[in-house]
Amino acid sequence: EENPIKFIFQEESALGSSDDCLADLTTCETCKDSDGTLWYEVELPFDNKGIRHYLSVIKGVNRTAQEKGWVKESDTVLTSPLNWPGFKLGKENPVDASDTDTKDAHIDYKKLTPFFKELFEDIDINGNGVIGAREIKAALKDNVLADRLSRVIAKHPSEWQSDAGHSKWKHLKDIVPDDAALGEAKKQITNLAWWDDAKAAGADLPASPEIYHSHPLAFLHQISIASKKLITLEMLKLASPPRADVEYLKSILVDMNNYATLYKVDTKLRICHFLTQVGHESGFKATAERTNYTEERMQQIFGCKSEKWNVGGDGCLIENRITRHGRTKLFTEPENYSDNSVTLPNLVYAHKGGNGSEESGDGYKYRGRGLIQLTLKDNYKAYTHLHNQHNPDDIKDFVENPDLILTTPKYAVESAFAWWSKNRVNELCINHQDSTIEKVSVKVNGGTHGLAKRMSIFKAIWEGLA
Repeated sequence: EENPIKFIFQEESALGSSDDCLADLTTCETCKDSDGTLWYEVELPFDNKGIRHYLSVIKGVNRTAQEKGWVKESDTVLTSPLNWPGFKLGKENPVDASDTDTKDAHIDYKKLTPFFKELFEDIDINGNGVIGAREIKAALKDNVLADRLSRVIAKHPSEWQSDAGHSKWKHLKDIVPDDAALGEAKKQITNLAWWDDAKAAGADLPASPEIYHSHPLAFLHQISIASKKLITLEMLKLASPPRADVEYLKSILVDMNNYATLYKVDTKLRICHFLTQVGHESGFKATAERTNYTEERMQQIFGCKSEKWNVGGDGCLIENRITRHGRTKLFTEPENYSDNSVTLPNLVYAHKGGNGSEESGDGYKYRGRGLIQLTLKDNYKAYTHLHNQHNPDDIKDFVENPDLILTTPKYAVESAFAWWSKNRVNELCINHQDSTIEKVSVKVNGGTHGLAKRMSIFKAIWEGLA
């Protein structure tokens, strides 16, 4: 971006791994060697174990040493101060590449970048290649889509700079074919064109009318939270089981804060409810669903109607057995499913949530994974869609590669926030009363298993934030 003030470079850590480090160009000493190569002198902090940290998140690090060194300009990557999670910087290009002196207000949808093409297709409900007023209205009522739109920072010529006679408005007649409406639109455009007059009167405006446009509320919200951590290590420790791995909790803290911001888990109530549920479900560790059960336990959990097990002291009576999608086989062919972590989920998750038949293998492939157990194919599809919407530079397919949620911590973390967002759990987090904790627990767990412990965790976090 223009006038960048920071750069990122790769630095070998004390553990031998490669870390991204962020430094401010305005504070770095510079020099050129005999070949004319530009170098920057940077200073890196260490924690008490001698491990270097990403400089933008070092406020909470117990630093015991600093080390200076020189980094070659060619080894750096420029980044923007506006490079916030979920925000997308876009620059409008002319329809005609030769049209360098007048940027066109009309967008050629065939030449969109992948990010904006997907955004356009999501808004264009009827798929006719034109976005109408009703489609824009519908998009703004979709919380996820409206949030994506609010995080676009677009650089294009200001509409305040040119009146309706300017060539940039030449496509207006195609968009507003009615003569009367076209006349009103041109009148409004001309009335808004004050830029040149203001500059002529000595106003201190940018040299070029090409300026960044952002959603004011989303922009101010990001500024308000960018300088503080929503989730602290102490909060994770309060929500974790006893003797939790503190070093592991530290390692996920940046991702927890990034995704809390991205998925709007950004108030005291929402944070307390989210940490309570995830802490109880998984202790913030990425796990896979246990699908290996003894014959009796398998029949009790997956084959018998709720609270009907052992009625009359005889396991599950025939009239109390679940019969849909072949589950009677848990009783008639138990040897094929008990103590078998593959065949059991293939049977009990068949034909659910986008999964295919038992023979498809979808049950095992899309078994629960992550911090909140993401289960069934449709949920993996939904996470793929949300991830790619929010991370257009990191496109992933979790339907094709579901184990990424197990092997990559940041995806395990994000999948929990994405599930929370998709299921609108934030809307339940209206207070800190026991009845609300129970409602959220039922939403997450499907029942009230461990409710007393969840309430205890919530109280500890809530009082810790008082």
